[in-house]
Amino acid sequence: MRKGLAVSLVLVTALAFVGCGKKAQERAAEKMIEKQSGGKVKADLSKGQFTIKDKEGRATFSQGGGAEVPEGFPKDVLVYKGSQIVMSSKQKKNFTLMLTTKADPKTVADAYKAAMKSQGWDESNMVNIEGTISIQYQKEKEKRTTAVSISKSGDQTQITLIAETGGE
Repeated sequence: MRKGLAVSLVLVTALAFVGCGKKAQERAAEKMIEKQSGGKVKADLSKGQFTIKDKEGRATFSQGGGAEVPEGFPKDVLVYKGSQIVMSSKQKKNFTLMLTTKADPKTVADAYKAAMKSQGWDESNMVNIEGTISIQYQKEKEKRTTAVSISKSGDQTQITLIAETGGE
């Protein structure tokens, strides 16, 4: 999990090379990720997406206009209606989505509470600290968890979803 987070942070940094040509971006990303992961990495940048293959398997990261819900994302996890996907990632069976919307954070939280409950998720924890609402859900029998973080940033509400579907 820590290695995945480190690779994610390196990817965000690598995406900062937008002014460089495609090949220069790919080479810079590959070098940074290889150093962090210790494995051989092949980055393929198309539509703002990196597909990385290292010794542990395959991970896909998207940002900006090319970001979309990754293939295999759990259908029982709400992607807030009308939101924009600004970043997505898939590592084996684990998914992360970052969304933005104009909706109020409380409205978004209420929508998640209703939708997740209707899909059979149990709310295991909820905190509201300094305007950031964090809700954790689980399906114990399936060994699945989903975390939702909702916060206001300027005129946007940011939503981060982390769905762990039993894979590593």
